[in-house]
Amino acid sequence: MPGFIYKAIGPDGKEKKGSIQAASSEQAIMRIKGDGLIPVEVAPENVLNKDISISIGGGKITSRDYCVFCRQMLAILSAGVSIINALQMLSEQTENVPLKKGIAKLADEVGKGETLSNAMRKQPKIFPSIFVNLVEAGEATGTLEISFERMALQFEKDNQLQQKSQEILQKDAALYASARAMKEQGMPVSLISSITMLPVEEIERL
Repeated sequence: MPGFIYKAIGPDGKEKKGSIQAASSEQAIMRIKGDGLIPVEVAPENVLNKDISISIGGGKITSRDYCVFCRQMLAILSAGVSIINALQMLSEQTENVPLKKGIAKLADEVGKGETLSNAMRKQPKIFPSIFVNLVEAGEATGTLEISFERMALQFEKDNQLQQKSQEILQKDAALYASARAMKEQGMPVSLISSITMLPVEEIERL
């Protein structure tokens, strides 16, 4: 059964993060609501977001950050620039602090004679296994540019999915917040349900 990572608002109004096993995103949302939480963001847990969904060194690396990095590496390598020079350039241009430091370490390791895949393997919190595996395959077959293109497409797809899911769930969260406010004001549950179109049993749990 697939896993999903989520952010939700608890009864105390505080944000909660976690993971849950469910057959689909709809079922995951239902289970989260069943725990008395208001889901704000739900996304499939995979090799892309399993590692990047947590904070690293005071910052967070998102799918979008990885997508930009892969696109830039693809463009620079396609222009005939060496890997070490490409990494040095991106270590100066990248805005995300944890990723910026990670790229700088890659440049240092590659400069010492290490392969790019092995250099990435030494930073598992920065570079998920998808980087190590595809870059290693690209190095072995001489298709490193294709590897970065494939990763860019995958990260871009993952980012779009998360954005759409977040937009829907944010609207849902606002609806539940309104229902809770109405309930606290003493409005009948049946009336709240007719206004918000939320099930009576879910309103009663708020």
